[in-house]
Amino acid sequence: MSNETQIVQWLDEVSDEEQDVAGSDSEDETVNDAAIDSAHDSESEIEESEDIQNISEPSEDKIKARFGRDRDALPSDDTEMNAFLGLLIMAGVLRASHLNFIDLWAQDGSGVEMFRLTMSYKHGEYQISNSPDDIVKRLVEPIKRSGRNITTDNWYTSTKLAKELLTPEYKLTLVGTLNKRKPDIPTEFLPNKNRPPHSSVFGFHNQMTIVSYVPKPKKAVVLLSTMHYDNAIDETTGSAQKPEIITYYNSTKGGVDCNDQLCSNYNVGRRTKRWPLAVFFHLVNVSGINAFVIHKANTDKGITHIRRIFLKQLAAALVTDHQKRRIQLRAVPTTTKKRLREVHDVDETVQQSTAKRGRCSSCPRKNDKKLTSKCFKCHKFICQQHSRVYCVGCRTEESADETD
Repeated sequence: MSNETQIVQWLDEVSDEEQDVAGSDSEDETVNDAAIDSAHDSESEIEESEDIQNISEPSEDKIKARFGRDRDALPSDDTEMNAFLGLLIMAGVLRASHLNFIDLWAQDGSGVEMFRLTMSYKHGEYQISNSPDDIVKRLVEPIKRSGRNITTDNWYTSTKLAKELLTPEYKLTLVGTLNKRKPDIPTEFLPNKNRPPHSSVFGFHNQMTIVSYVPKPKKAVVLLSTMHYDNAIDETTGSAQKPEIITYYNSTKGGVDCNDQLCSNYNVGRRTKRWPLAVFFHLVNVSGINAFVIHKANTDKGITHIRRIFLKQLAAALVTDHQKRRIQLRAVPTTTKKRLREVHDVDETVQQSTAKRGRCSSCPRKNDKKLTSKCFKCHKFICQQHSRVYCVGCRTEESADETD
C-alpha cells in the first residue's frame, strides 16, 4: 500500500470518528482585542540603520537570486523604509485602508500627490504571480508529466488552465467546477427554469468535456473535465442520474472537505477581523492535523488513535517548558507554583538571594530593617528578634529529631 493511500485512509478514519461538525468562527465577527501600551524611554534610541540592515539583507539576497539584473532588486535602507511607513500612515489618515492602492497613485486628479512623489506604484511589486492558474501550476510541479488528474474548485478551474495542463510540459488532466460567470460557458449550460431536474447537457471540444447538471429546479452545476470524453451517466446514483464527471469530482474533492471538517471540530480560531490572525489560526489547525497523521504513521498500527486525546497531549507538551520556567519566577503566586510542582513532579528548590543586605522577611514593612543575616534553611533575611541561635551540636540533634 502506498504512503498516499495510507494517508487518505487515516484521514477517512479521523473523519468517521468525528461526525459532529461545529461551525467555524466567521472572520466578519469582531472581538475586543486587548490594547497593549508600550512606553519608550526617550534616551534609549534604536540604531535604525543597523537594525533594518540586519533584517533586510537576508531577504534581499534571496530576492536578488530571482532577477537577472541588479537594478531590478535594489537594496532597501532606513530612508526608504521610513518613506513606506509614512505612506501607510497617510493612507490611514485618509481612511483609505479599504481603497485599492492603485487609486492612491492615480494621475487623473483623484489620486494623492504625496504617493506619486514618494515612490512608483510598481516599486516593490510582487514578482510571483498569485493568479489561480499560476498557483495551480506551481503546486503541480512535483507531479508534472505523471499522467495524474487534478481536481479543482470553481476558483481555479478554467478552460485556459485545462489546456495548459494537457500540454507535453505537464501531461495532466483536470476535473473541476466552473463558475457560472465564466464567459466561455454556452448559455445552454446555465441555469434555466425550463430544464427538468436531474437532466444533463454535455459539450465536447478539443479533448475537453463540459457538463451542466440540474440537481433541483432553477439550479445548475457546471463542470469541466479533460479526463472524460463521453456523456456517461453513473447508474449507481439511481433516479438522480448524475453524470460520471460529477460523481468522480465528488469522490476526489474529499481531501479539502475532510480537512475543513477536521479543522472545525477542534478549531483554535477566535473571532477576529484581522486576516493575518485568521490565517495564523488556520495554520495552527492544519498543523495539528498533519501532526496527528504523522503520529499515526510512526506508532503501532494496532492502537486506536483519538485526535482529541492527541491534541490534548500535544498542547500539554508545548506548554510544559514554559510552566516549569514559571516555577522559578518570583512574580508567580505561591499557590500556582505549588500546583505546578505537583503537576510536573518538581522538588522545591530554594533560590538564594545574591543581595548582601535585605529587609527582614518577618518584620512589618514599615520597620524597614536592613540586615545581612539569613535563615539557615530558607535563606531569607531575618533579624535577631525573629531568629534563634543554635550551636552546631544542637542543630545536628534537632535535624535528627525532624528526620525521625
